[in-house]
Amino acid sequence: MTNLLPLNLLQHLSCPKCLREERETDLLLEEKAVVCSYCSALYPLKEGVIIFEELKQDKKSERLEKVYSAFWEKGNDLFLEQDYNEQNQLLKEWKGYFDNETILDAACGNGRFAKEWVDAKAQGIIFFDISDSIFLCQKQFQQKYPDTPALFLKASLLEIPLKSKSIGFTWCSGTVGLLHDQEVPTKELARITKKNLILGVLTDQTMAGKIYIGLNIIKPIINRINNLNILFKLCGIMAYLMVLSFRVLYFLRLNLSFLPRKSLEKILQDKNNIRRIQCSLFDPMIIPKVIKKSDSFYTEHAKSMNQLMVETKRDYLCDYYLFEEKNIN
Repeated sequence: MTNLLPLNLLQHLSCPKCLREERETDLLLEEKAVVCSYCSALYPLKEGVIIFEELKQDKKSERLEKVYSAFWEKGNDLFLEQDYNEQNQLLKEWKGYFDNETILDAACGNGRFAKEWVDAKAQGIIFFDISDSIFLCQKQFQQKYPDTPALFLKASLLEIPLKSKSIGFTWCSGTVGLLHDQEVPTKELARITKKNLILGVLTDQTMAGKIYIGLNIIKPIINRINNLNILFKLCGIMAYLMVLSFRVLYFLRLNLSFLPRKSLEKILQDKNNIRRIQCSLFDPMIIPKVIKKSDSFYTEHAKSMNQLMVETKRDYLCDYYLFEEKNIN
């Protein structure tokens, strides 16, 4: 298993325990683990993934670890690379920022953007996620792209086990806004990035974003439900009723302002429409309360780490901020 770990990417890692003391150290590769060269902390290697057990987490992070392990287990086959057309288009527009770079896909889920990074001829790719989806990401990536150097970490956005300014390009989409403490992950992502960072946070300016944020009303009840299978089945019933309603709307040729007829046709032609909608409903229902911060919140905290915002874009769910490393002092 150790032969799957590229040494050129291992050099970017740093011990989280030492980072807490503002000390960057190397991690050395052993048979079934990596070990800190300074404090001898050991981080096990399991199924090609380095496990950073000493995760610094708040309660929302613990919830995210659990629910997204369940989400990707149930919906992996429905949310593969080709299904993220709008985000993929955004990445194509910004491709010049990550061509031939060392890339970090932070909070990567099942690695659905892997093809974008491989097509950009990345020098190497580091994937990390707090949930067990990282094991799925590792398995699928190694099957599809065995010749591309990649490293897989089970780690937290609140404590990224990487050296400062070690990553050429960092991508993080839709996760920071789900955390109670958003200052730390914003600074952490900026800290480890030496060139460009794209940070995507849930927007309150689109219909999908408003639905995600609007569901905060029922989160105190939903977040008490630990049996996620019950929620998933409930979403399945809702999805069935929605598809049935869509068929009636289509038959009666009724138009909705937020659902154009072409989009309705696409939904009805999808053979997996009920399951896809079921997972799409499951996502906003299982996550903790969404806290939308102002644009200046993210830009100011990134700026404190010498990352300045140079451009913004928006898709159906997120606002994206493109940051660039600048010598501010």
